[in-house]
Amino acid sequence: MGLVENKNFDLQLTKTVSKITIQNEEETEVIEYKDTKLAKAQIDSKNLQNSSAYIEYILKIENKGDVEG
Repeated sequence: MGLVENKNFDLQLTKTVSKITIQNEEETEVIEYKDTKLAKAQIDSKNLQNSSAYIEYILKIENKGDVEG
């Protein structure tokens, strides 16, 4: 009959936090992490309005299927 079985295409995405940087008018605080999926950084309430948070991630993409891509 000529039927062909389709191969499986499957990518796995893993995201981990590597660094959080908190900047405000008074200081810059850098918190480094090693392969953590959840991270927490605290900002003092009196500095909240003038603060910026920068989060750096590491993305790992793995081919778990039968098709290259």
